[in-house]
Amino acid sequence: MCIDKRGSLFWSVSPLLALGLAGCFRVDLDDLAKEPPSKQRFMLDVKLPAEPTALSERQHPVLIVESVHAVAPYNGRPFVYRTGPSRYETDFYAEFLVDPGQQLTQLTRQWLQATQAFPVVVDSASGVVAQFALTMDLTELVGDFRDAGKPKAVVALRAVLTRVTGERAIVWQKAYRVEKSIRDRDPTSLAAGWGDAVRDLLGQVAGDVRSRGQAK
Repeated sequence: MCIDKRGSLFWSVSPLLALGLAGCFRVDLDDLAKEPPSKQRFMLDVKLPAEPTALSERQHPVLIVESVHAVAPYNGRPFVYRTGPSRYETDFYAEFLVDPGQQLTQLTRQWLQATQAFPVVVDSASGVVAQFALTMDLTELVGDFRDAGKPKAVVALRAVLTRVTGERAIVWQKAYRVEKSIRDRDPTSLAAGWGDAVRDLLGQVAGDVRSRGQAK
């Protein structure tokens, strides 16, 4: 700051400082011209088994598939990546079109129906009187990127089959977990790996329902 001959105050900036300030506020026009990244939205792509043959008309026990509860941080739409022992990240640009819990609820019901793992399978909104209920918690849905050279798609859930008529009782309960190696650390490869993992999990759940849950 300086004082001129009239006694007025004014700011004086050296040429070198002026160049420095200009460099700080320089705008890269190439960056402004670039398109911002766009979001990618995915669904779990799970190929269902072939349609079952028609059931006979005799009375069948009914199984309700309750809504799958996804635990945090897997209860949202953004993809979740594990990058360290206690480090997790979410991807703003890659997300599910529909919440994973809702997708898994529908896929489970469709899979059990298609495989006839239980004589009659309905959802909780059907209003049908059921003898059994299947509840599941989605406990892990993550891209495991801790080893940069060996990325994995991981899905884990806990299932409980309960008899809901008469004296309510747990028929069986079990935790499931599947890891699938994927080619690249990108959302498309990860979504495909999750689809393969869910298919394996549903096959295991259907086998347990068939062997231990059907009423005779």
